[in-house]
Amino acid sequence: MNKLSDNRTRGADRTRRLARFSTLNTEEELWQKTDGGFLLRISETYFQGRRLGPLEGWRELGIKHLPDDRLHTGIRVLPLTKRQALEWCVRTQIPETFRGYLLESI
Repeated sequence: MNKLSDNRTRGADRTRRLARFSTLNTEEELWQKTDGGFLLRISETYFQGRRLGPLEGWRELGIKHLPDDRLHTGIRVLPLTKRQALEWCVRTQIPETFRGYLLESI
C-alpha cells in the first residue's frame, strides 16, 4: 500500500485502472474497485487560478516564461454508476463513427 501525505492509504490491489483519456490539459482515468464500483479520476491544469480548456495551452496565452507558481494541477475523483462508466467509455474510447449507435443501444 502507498501512504499518502494526509495518512490515507491506497492499495493497488483495491482498484484497477481500466481506461485513460487525455487532452492537452486534462487527463481522465476510469478505475474499478474490487467491490465492482467505478471511479473517474480527473486531473486538470490551472493557470493563474483559471482552469484551462481541454485544448488550450499556456503558451497560446502569449507567456514566454512560466513561473512555477502560476501553473497548478487539480485532481477530482468522482464515483460513477455502471451506466455512467459505460457511457464514459463509449464517449472516450470508441471511434466517433460508432458512438451514436452504441449510446442508442444502451
